[in-house]
This record gives sequence, C-alpha cells and structure tokens, in this order.
Amino acid sequence: MGVTPGCPVAVFDLSFFNITQIKAGAPNFEGDRPYYQIETLPFSSCVLKYTYLRPRRYNPAQNFWLSMGWRLENLTLIEIMKPPDDEKPISESPENLGSFFASARRIIRQPPAGWTFWDDHVVQWLEAFQRSPQIDRETLWGLG
Repeated sequence: MGVTPGCPVAVFDLSFFNITQIKAGAPNFEGDRPYYQIETLPFSSCVLKYTYLRPRRYNPAQNFWLSMGWRLENLTLIEIMKPPDDEKPISESPENLGSFFASARRIIRQPPAGWTFWDDHVVQWLEAFQRSPQIDRETLWGLG
C-alpha cells in the first residue's frame, strides 16, 4: 500500500494502528535501545474511495472502523440498487451482505455511473462516534 496521489489529509488522520514495545531478549534486540512493533490492517469499502488503516488488535468498544462496518455495508447496498440489474457491479443478494467490502478494489477502480463515495462524511462519523457514550458502544458489542 502506498500513498495515493491527491489523497486527502483526513485519510491519514483517520488511520489507526497498534504500537507495542518489544521486550528485551526478543530477536534483533540490541542494547538499551527500545524497539517497537507497529501493527495495522487496511480498511476498505465499496463506498470509500480511499483505503484507511485500522488497528490489527482492538477493543470493539473503542474501535471506530469496526463500528463503521454495517453502516458502510448498508450504504453499499443502496449504491448497488441504483443501476439497472444488468449493470450492477455486484449482486445485492442477502448472502453477500456483510462481505461487500471484498469487491471494494474492483468498484473503486471502475465505479458505476452515479456511484457515490462517502469519504467526505467519515470525519463527521468519527466525531459522532467519539461523542457517543462509552456504555452504549460496550452494550452494542456485548461488552457491558
């Protein structure tokens, strides 16, 4: 993954990762200098033009991108319904719900006419996520 030319700053601001200090005695550990491991995974959606980064390990109650999964899948379903049946980029069948993201690269490269990307809304969604009470997120994910 590289930096997409013309990529908005918000894509970087909305990318997250885990960082862990590697303990002494670990492979390639030299002297007193600390080493760190950074872990991240790409997060893409058919309705996001850009690929973001999400933590590899996360607590669901604290992870914004995990909370976005169903919202983006539902927006993808809306976009799939726009073109006529013979022009749909992927099937809207119920067995595909929850796995539309697997088609993201293909759709982003060649979006159907009228396809809407929702990247402009991600900052607002993050702000709303940060304002939402922690207990609601914990309950939502079965943690409370």
